[in-house]
Amino acid sequence: MKIFIPRVPNTVTAGDLHKFSSGLLKKRLHIPFTSQPGITSCDILQIKDMQLGITEHHGLISIYPDSAGKWFIQHLKNQRLHHKLLFGREYFSRMGSGKMISPENERRRRHLEIEKVDSPNVHVEGMDQFVQTHIN
Repeated sequence: MKIFIPRVPNTVTAGDLHKFSSGLLKKRLHIPFTSQPGITSCDILQIKDMQLGITEHHGLISIYPDSAGKWFIQHLKNQRLHHKLLFGREYFSRMGSGKMISPENERRRRHLEIEKVDSPNVHVEGMDQFVQTHIN
């Protein structure tokens, strides 16, 4: 099951998200003779809205089995990563659904650039900029 975590802080790396997620999964009660839950992939997506000039960061985690993914979503609420409350939902790919969406019912924003991020986007030139960017 893929899990989408919207609006993670831009200082979070894929490694941070993986470590956080595996720590939360370890709290799950394991029943003997069943498969141990695990994380197959963990990515940070950076989405730039070129029209509005906005950049967002989102997490995308693949967890198996699906029962562990559902447990993870329920227990992700009220958890903090880099001082920000997180929540998640199951990720649905609109590309593979086969359903055509009419233009008037389309919810997706146009003019988006989506890419995976490998390192945090912290650019600090001084303490004032750091406070404005990460604390306010």
